[in-house]
Amino acid sequence: MRAHGDDADRVIEHAFRALTSRRPSVEERTILRTLHDEELRYFEEDPTRADAFLSIGDSPRDASLPAAKVAAAGAVALTLLNFDECVMKR
Repeated sequence: MRAHGDDADRVIEHAFRALTSRRPSVEERTILRTLHDEELRYFEEDPTRADAFLSIGDSPRDASLPAAKVAAAGAVALTLLNFDECVMKR
């Protein structure tokens, strides 16, 4: 998020490329952008939702970034991690 600021499309593309090693198709980008926008609205409606979502895990969140936007990007990242192309062999 720090690298791409408020440009949700670039945040989504960066996450997609980092996890799949390719660029998203137009359809994939559209679906992920719709998910991001829905999650952003959900987290902006009630800021305690974003705080609760971001409180999970060991690392504290960067308080200089808007919680709702970070949470929406996190929801997209979690969705991508469940994408078959992101499953890694160990």
